[in-house]
Amino acid sequence: MPHLVPDHTVIKTLRMVSGTHGEGDPVALIYSPISYIQRDVPPVRAAAGNRVHLFDLAGLGQSERPWNLVHDRSVTAQVPVVHKLPKNCGQFPIKDQPKQTPAPLINLLKRKG
Repeated sequence: MPHLVPDHTVIKTLRMVSGTHGEGDPVALIYSPISYIQRDVPPVRAAAGNRVHLFDLAGLGQSERPWNLVHDRSVTAQVPVVHKLPKNCGQFPIKDQPKQTPAPLINLLKRKG
């Protein structure tokens, strides 16, 4: 599989890295600081028949880190940013996978969905 997150999107002037791999039912993997540990998950999901959309949370992983206080990098503040991810990703299920996404973010996304 090529580089996992070769693309980027800009949300609220902040560059977030992203990548899409495979074909099939869409799955979003929203990564936090442990993305390097979970680097083997996307190829496995793609091989299993999923279209895998990867995103590093703003200010974490390979995404841009803001140097001012305009951007709140707390997990709670990430919810509106996640909801603005590219529309071409389609609808994807949000599953509780604490090793990949902080549990508070999962719970907030489920409530907003």
